[in-house]
Amino acid sequence: MKYLELLQPQVKGPQYKEDIKFLEFLEVSPKGPWLVGGAARKLFYGLHQDADWDIAFGSYAQKTHLEYFILEETGTLRTIFDDTYKASSYNLMDRQVQLTSFIGTTVESVMDRYFPLTVSGFAFDGEKFIVAEEALGAVNSNTLTANLSRTEPIRGNIMAHIHKYMEKGFSPPDSSIFKDLS
Repeated sequence: MKYLELLQPQVKGPQYKEDIKFLEFLEVSPKGPWLVGGAARKLFYGLHQDADWDIAFGSYAQKTHLEYFILEETGTLRTIFDDTYKASSYNLMDRQVQLTSFIGTTVESVMDRYFPLTVSGFAFDGEKFIVAEEALGAVNSNTLTANLSRTEPIRGNIMAHIHKYMEKGFSPPDSSIFKDLS
């Protein structure tokens, strides 16, 4: 996918400053870790954060560091497993934080490798938003399309993922998305 670097969000929602402070607490930075997916999209558009905050990493060491840091703060850990996906989930400062197993040298490489739907192509690195052009198109048209740059197998239940976005007002995909996602 082709990415844009945007210094400002489309809209600063009422929780923007508080959300940025939270991301600073998590040590989100240009070299990682990064806020990715739906939470980054909601931060960009000034929407209420009603789901988990997915965090991706520049290295396994970053993930381990943040896991220990959060564990010291909360004392709780919930690990999510399914066929191909593992994430550590924490309730921290009234937010559900999910430390994904997405590792890459850049946030763009993480989004290209792992994200099955273009609508998820949003990230925040502590300084700027990194947004896939296809993601902007998907949001503007409320359509679900496959990320054709994806190089990793789909992790998790793609049908649940598609259903979640349909509940948020995105149009159901035509059948070609399933071919594209295979």
